[in-house]
Formats: sequence, structure tokens, C-alpha cells
Amino acid sequence: METGGCPLIQLIALDLDGTTLTGDNVISERNRNALLEAMAQGVLVVPATGRTFEKMPSCIRELPGIQYAICSNGAAVYDVRADRNIYENLMPYETVAEMLRFGDEYKCFPEVYLKGRSYCRLSQLDLVMEYPRLSDYATHVKSTRLPVESLRRFVLDAGCGVEKVNLWPKRREDFPVMWGQLLENQAVSITSSGFGNIEINAHGCDKGDGLLHLCEYLTISRENVMAAGDNLNDGPMLRFAGESVAMGNAIDDVKNIAKYIAKTNLEDGVAEMVERLVLKKEI
Repeated sequence: METGGCPLIQLIALDLDGTTLTGDNVISERNRNALLEAMAQGVLVVPATGRTFEKMPSCIRELPGIQYAICSNGAAVYDVRADRNIYENLMPYETVAEMLRFGDEYKCFPEVYLKGRSYCRLSQLDLVMEYPRLSDYATHVKSTRLPVESLRRFVLDAGCGVEKVNLWPKRREDFPVMWGQLLENQAVSITSSGFGNIEINAHGCDKGDGLLHLCEYLTISRENVMAAGDNLNDGPMLRFAGESVAMGNAIDDVKNIAKYIAKTNLEDGVAEMVERLVLKKEI
């Protein structure tokens, strides 16, 4: 369906960090109001993030009208009201163990995302300041990660698949070396959200895959979807969406595949595009 020359948007998929949020985990008043107005018109607003739902900022998690969320880079599509996943794309124990061994070779700080929660090694929790990029989030990591003695033993005992393994290299120069080696591994998909980490999911798992399965579940056509993002892990969902938006602060690879370039996340770029493409306002 067309309205004013543009498809009728039924679902808005939004990255959080660098897109919907400002740098301090806060949603601006204009962004919030635009999303609330869209939801009041029946449009689904879906956070799409590398985080678990539980670890999203409260300003998003508690936003009235949020019904679904794409979590852990598409590994879990979460039904907020039913408190359950409607789609999962998980890694088996063998792959997780291999990724943890790989991270240990490069002395990484590893995290495991399982059943909507994120875990780290107890022995490394007090060492976050030794990891260059992770040190910027030391307080957040210590307050949100659940420590366990052994990640491999914990995953084995859990007896279920893992959403994501997150590796923080200790040395910056190891990042490209690790990236190149992981690209050759056919069992996994890798991406990054721009924070100097390597995010590892099951092969074929990404935000685009999660968005595809959510749209199939809701019988919404991709032409009726708007997606916005700023970094590498947002690329697949921008390729899927009929109306793709790169933020003004996005990396060039994301801008090159987007249909629209918005203002930056600090300039209410999300609100700008929601008002234009969804609410049909003159701006």
C-alpha cells in the first residue's frame, strides 16, 4: 500500500546505541514522542540490538507499547507481553566451547549470552580495566554481567543453545587477526557494534534474519518495514527493510546500503525519519 508516495509503514526496527539513544543511554524527548505517536497509530516499534532484552536501558524496555524485541543480534526474537522467545537461532555447546578456546588464545575477556542473560568468568570480573575498550564500560559490566566459575561448564550444564559469544581482545592489534580467522569459520557469523569487540552468533544469525522471522510471524511485508542503524551489525536488517535509514553518524558501509541518511543520534535523527516516513509530517 502507498501513502503519499511512500509505503505504509507497519513496523519500525531500531538499533539502540548510536541510533535511538544518545551517548548516555537516554532517549531524547523528541525521539520518544515520535515513537509513541507512531505506536498510537498502530505501528509496531521493535528494538533491534546486540543486547539481551533484560540489558536494554529502562527508557526503551519500559516504553509503553513495546511488544517485540530483536535481541542478541537476532539470536532471540522476544515477545514482551508473553515473556517468551518466538524465534531463536542458537549456537550449540561445541561451537561455543570452540569460540571460548579461541578467545583464550588471544587472552580475551569473553561473555556468553544465554536465555536472555549475559555471563562472564568470575576470575576476570575484576580485571576489566586491563582491556582497552572494555574499560570504558567497567561499571556497566560489573553491574550487569553474571559471574560464573567456568563458562564452558556453565554452558554444558545449562543444556541449551547460546545466543551470542562476545569477545573483547586485550590487545588492539589482535582484533584484525582474530576477525580474519573467524571469517573462515563456517559455523559462525561475526559482527561488531563498533566498540572494539567481536560478536559471534550462529551461522546465518543476524538482525536481518531476526527481523525476517518476526515479519513472517506477524505477516508483515518487508516493504512495510522501516529500519534504522549506524554500525556493522545493523547492515543485514537495513538490507531487509523496504525503508532503510542510516544515521548521520553511521559508518560508511551502512550509509552505502541505506535508502535514506538521517541526522545523527544526537540530533534526533530517528524522530526526523519517523515523522517523515511514518507520521507523514512536513519537516
